[in-house]
Amino acid sequence: MSAETVISTFKQYPTLILCGVLSVVVLVAIVVRGGGISDARERLDELTREGQRMDQNISHSVDLERHVAELRGMMGDVSARLVRSSELARNLQYFYRFESETGVSITSLDQRGRVEAGDDDEDDDGAYVPVRYELAIEGGFPDILEFVYRIENGRHFARFNQFEIVRGQRTDSMVMRMAMNLELLGRP
Repeated sequence: MSAETVISTFKQYPTLILCGVLSVVVLVAIVVRGGGISDARERLDELTREGQRMDQNISHSVDLERHVAELRGMMGDVSARLVRSSELARNLQYFYRFESETGVSITSLDQRGRVEAGDDDEDDDGAYVPVRYELAIEGGFPDILEFVYRIENGRHFARFNQFEIVRGQRTDSMVMRMAMNLELLGRP
């Protein structure tokens, strides 16, 4: 193909040749820029999600200081209801007070220590631990129920793990015996 033939063909079909060259240029541009468009679209989606998350954070942070103050007050209330496993006399007195108020007699009471917080907890200051007790009482059935009710609704958070109620030693009376294992929520 000589230069004259190309020029004459161009003069004969100028629109067709320009369209062909333009098509090739557009295809090259699409191939080169195609990856960039999908990357830009992914980045736009990521920034949109981040913006929505920021909007939610802003809308949820209204009255944040008041909510934090309320939570701190609630934590103070919870802390006031915890037992200290190291305060053995005070912890046992808690049960003896119920004994005198309900009319049952405590035949055995033993604090079995506390369950250690997980070994992976290096900071034990904020850990709650259950303080275990083994307790046996004697009394009338209504008195035993009142004793259990007072523990359940008492000052400290309590959980009964196991209990057993049996008729007392003497068959001529309505005395019952109750043995129980329970835990009070506490701090070390």
